[in-house]
Amino acid sequence: MVVPMNWFPAILPFACAAVIGAQGVEDEFYKIDTFPDRGNRLEVGALTKLIDGTIMLATRTGDVLIVDGAYDDDPEKVVYKKYARGLAQPLGLLEHKGWIYTAQRGELTKMKDSDGDGRADRFLTVCDDWQISGNYHEYNFGPRLDKDGKLWVTAFQPKAIHICDPFDNMNVMETFEVPTERLHGLARDGDGIWCAHTSDQIIVKYDVETGEEQDRIVFGDDSPAPHGLTIKDGELWYSDAV
Repeated sequence: MVVPMNWFPAILPFACAAVIGAQGVEDEFYKIDTFPDRGNRLEVGALTKLIDGTIMLATRTGDVLIVDGAYDDDPEKVVYKKYARGLAQPLGLLEHKGWIYTAQRGELTKMKDSDGDGRADRFLTVCDDWQISGNYHEYNFGPRLDKDGKLWVTAFQPKAIHICDPFDNMNVMETFEVPTERLHGLARDGDGIWCAHTSDQIIVKYDVETGEEQDRIVFGDDSPAPHGLTIKDGELWYSDAV
């Protein structure tokens, strides 16, 4: 189900940097807790819940943090534990088969804590079958896992959605080049995949077999650009950059 645009709450599903709008207004619909940064530069670019229920986040400046106490009543008690550092703008996290996957600038990476000390000590390049020119806005977003085990990632060189094959060492098995600039968040939905395009203020649904456009949601010129996407209870949710 695709929720009409005027029903979309601007939330923090998995990749956002700020609370949308005045907290007093938002609190009428969702309870909002603000977490202290504890000296970290929390420009959050990725957020996921691990299999054990732990919250993990990644920052634009390259840190991956475990958030202890995320579900406690008092957010002031939260503790951040550094899982990894030095990544290149990781914008997406996925736990899969004992590894943490992230789309960072120029590649899809997987990492794991192999000695149990709480910090990643193995980092492997999963796929880098696309180009990067050095433009400041050449981000990679994802990965999104589908029911067949394929991973979906966006890239800017070329402007495309890449599908990585789990049966061929996660090499790119197919690429859907798109005409629209600045591909950001992804959300798999039935026979399609939604992609946010920040330059054109749109979210487009592409056919997963052909790459053809199936649907689009258009935002006004004065609306904040959509960035992060997710599917929850059959509905498409997004976060923006305000």
